[in-house]
Amino acid sequence: MLAVWNDDLQIKREEYESWLRWRGLPDAPENLLEFATGQVLSRAAKQREVSAGGPSAALIEQQVRLYVLSDALAQHLRAGIEISEAQIDQTLQAKPDAFKVPKRYKLRNLFLALPDDEQGRTATRERMASLRQRAMAGEDFTALAEQESESDTRFKGGRLGLVKLANLPPVVASAVEPMQPGDISQVIEFGQGLFLFWCEDIEDPVTPPPEDVRRMVRQALAKFEADQMQASLDAQLLASAGIDQEDDSLTPRQRQQRLVELRAQHAESLSLDRLPATQVALRWRTMQQLAMREMDRRVEEWRKEPTEAELREAFAHRTGGGLRQFRVAGIAFGEANSPGAARAREVLELLQNNTIDFEQAARTYSTHKSAAEGGDLGWLDSTQLASRDWSLSRAARKLAKGEITLVSGDRGVWIYKLLDRREGQDLSLQDALPELKRQHRQRQTKQLKQRVRDEVIRTLKFS
Repeated sequence: MLAVWNDDLQIKREEYESWLRWRGLPDAPENLLEFATGQVLSRAAKQREVSAGGPSAALIEQQVRLYVLSDALAQHLRAGIEISEAQIDQTLQAKPDAFKVPKRYKLRNLFLALPDDEQGRTATRERMASLRQRAMAGEDFTALAEQESESDTRFKGGRLGLVKLANLPPVVASAVEPMQPGDISQVIEFGQGLFLFWCEDIEDPVTPPPEDVRRMVRQALAKFEADQMQASLDAQLLASAGIDQEDDSLTPRQRQQRLVELRAQHAESLSLDRLPATQVALRWRTMQQLAMREMDRRVEEWRKEPTEAELREAFAHRTGGGLRQFRVAGIAFGEANSPGAARAREVLELLQNNTIDFEQAARTYSTHKSAAEGGDLGWLDSTQLASRDWSLSRAARKLAKGEITLVSGDRGVWIYKLLDRREGQDLSLQDALPELKRQHRQRQTKQLKQRVRDEVIRTLKFS
């Protein structure tokens, strides 16, 4: 026995060691404290009366069981997959360059849109020829792109980053391929405008060692086969439950929940719930979820809303880095497995190559009501971004103004563009309030969670 809580709950060494193996952790004082705290909080969660404010312990245990058994079924499918050396050889013969990193060009670009009238087009061609002459004479290409380019990349000096030829339109790739570091391309007329490229650097192709290539091919083949088996089984399970693949009476979330339930039932029919590894996962994941729920309950019981004075003080002492608002535009393509989602990468390539502008793409392709406004979603603070799509929240913080990103999340597949941002001194108190409250809540949550841990540890009697 390692410790006792409340003269009732015993923290046993064999259980602690089982939990360490499940987590893949070493025996260390901080891990023992985490395990003991989890044991105490999960016990408290079971003893607490069911409240209307959240799921009961029984419901949590039920949900954990569903997901553990679903995972066990996936592991069962993967365990039956064997990739032969012949399969690897066949794949490498068909794709000898698999996993080779091709030659990549570090590029910056300058783009001018061609107007509709011939006189304007002639003037634009002359302007681009003049810009190329200035670049060839040694004028800073980055500055030229910032001052003259009509592409969104002007906000970052025309930077495209490292680009593979295969990802460029053929006419552009043909012009870029012979370039060497320092070269300025010929003027390229493509799509809706004129392009000029500067090659900053070139990364030579990289070929991994043969044994690494074979290992990666084996992993890729095994994953592909496992995905195929899982998809086939899922279709059978849904069909057996009378759920048609085209049935839209269920939301994607409801369909996924039902599929998890069917997978768990199938796992039970295969007696996977009786496997020692499944039993261990069930025990410790249940403890983990119950402890998290009890932690959240205690934090909410002790939480206090910030006063107006506290918010004003936080605003007065802001540094600017944590207070942000983002003006975002988006193009929606539907759920990740919908036909429209496959179009997202095609549209992304058109946007990156300036073949189409963002507003036009939004009006043409977006399934969201914002399409009528060219995809403009308005100003959003960090909290609103996170509630909209957590993946977008993380991406927006890294985007430069004018940059675009492809995101696949709970709201489906989107291409987002950062139109503008406001930070720190640019925000009024009213603008900053949602973010100030979010930051206060975040800090308070961290403090209260530590307070819960400290109180539990104080009540433990270690041997």
